[in-house]
Amino acid sequence: MSLYSEIRSQPKVGCLSTIENIVYSLKALGEKVDGLENLLDVFESMVGDQRRLKDERLSERAKD
Repeated sequence: MSLYSEIRSQPKVGCLSTIENIVYSLKALGEKVDGLENLLDVFESMVGDQRRLKDERLSERAKD
């Protein structure tokens, strides 16, 4: 399941974001690239920010 699924609808179940696909593909190929986990950490942080902003907008609409 994609981290991004909370923010954006995926075309099919099991689809991943581009960055997730890149990281998982490089890992599957056995590539030892420094910082792969950091990419997912940054991506997860971005998704968290988007989730928070979405929640704030919904909360503001509920007040109106």
